[in-house]
Amino acid sequence: MSGNHVAFLECNASGTGVEAMKRVRRRGMHVILLTREREFYAGLESNPLDEADIVIDVCTNCVGSILNCLQDYSLSGVLAFDDYRLITAAMVARHLGLPAPDIEGLLNCRFKNRTRRAVRSGGVASRTFNLSAPPEMWRMHFPCVVKPCDDSGSAGVRICRDAADFEAAVDYLRRHRTNVRGYRLSEEFLVEEFIAGDEFSAELVWSRDRAAWDLLGVTRKTVTSGEYPIETGHDFPVLLAAHEAVAAQIRTWLREAALSGTVAHVEFKLCGGRARLIEINPRPGGDMIHHLCKTVTGIDLVDAYLSLLIDDYPSACLPAAGASRAAAASIRFLMPEAPGRLIDIQMPPIENPGILLCKIKKGPLLVESISSSYARLGFVVAAGADIDDAARQAEACIEGMQIMYANNVRK
Repeated sequence: MSGNHVAFLECNASGTGVEAMKRVRRRGMHVILLTREREFYAGLESNPLDEADIVIDVCTNCVGSILNCLQDYSLSGVLAFDDYRLITAAMVARHLGLPAPDIEGLLNCRFKNRTRRAVRSGGVASRTFNLSAPPEMWRMHFPCVVKPCDDSGSAGVRICRDAADFEAAVDYLRRHRTNVRGYRLSEEFLVEEFIAGDEFSAELVWSRDRAAWDLLGVTRKTVTSGEYPIETGHDFPVLLAAHEAVAAQIRTWLREAALSGTVAHVEFKLCGGRARLIEINPRPGGDMIHHLCKTVTGIDLVDAYLSLLIDDYPSACLPAAGASRAAAASIRFLMPEAPGRLIDIQMPPIENPGILLCKIKKGPLLVESISSSYARLGFVVAAGADIDDAARQAEACIEGMQIMYANNVRK
């Protein structure tokens, strides 16, 4: 046996997984990264391969292979930030007697068709279809939303206004059976009623002491208005008109989903004063939402996740000592105006002290399509006196940037 180790099954692209690795190492633990995706990580600005003490090449969808690889290590936790391995990590952890969320709850959240069956009070009409079914079975009411049951990052999600949109959405799912992470997608897909209204997410942490969910706050989202709903920004925290009623509804959804023992990022819309469930993610929200939350509350969602899934990891239920807190924080993403080859992204000097963080991709790079969050070119995080003030600062910084295309066009 070698010392105190924490095993990560793959890593996500938004950066929270790499942050978690760094924090685990700062606690004096050794990080093991189990992966079959070295090439994917090579294209990320923050490469998890650089943070791991040990890298093991293995099929990270196979519980048996993972257990065989880990048999000689003394482990404090096995976890994942990558959506596609959350269930696998929990199964391995439970086999080894380590902390893990309930498998049933993970299944109900990971697969969106199961979410709709389990969460009866979600308030969204939906039907599940198979790609092999004859088209005459697909009689729809428009507008509707087509989404794969088990992908992430809004990939394959499309708002359909008519039959032509619907046929194009299904054709896309047929042609893209394996996603950018090498994950083979289910042949089942969801068709849901389109819910008009503002979109939000709730950030929650499971309390072991009280066996209950603590709501840290609600995040307001900005989303593209076209056929592909891509999130372009987040503002935290927002106080809803019926805040307590919505909070109670969210806890009901989590209870119906049988989820516990983790962190939850619950996406919903408000329509006619009623909360309608979009999806439940049984892990910290991506898109730097954890950074917004920490900036305002002092509570770190990444540390909260680690404290629930690693033995003897310090609790993160209280604000960090000496943490400087803002009234509100926002993030805005830099989006390309059109597909094409980008040569450079020009950014003026940042002199505004309200800008907390700015990361922009470097050219040259190719934008093949603008249909999911993978098309984003960077982001800006800002703090402000309220969410509107923080949002204005982040948007002003983004608007000052210029994207240079290969044909010398500036966007």
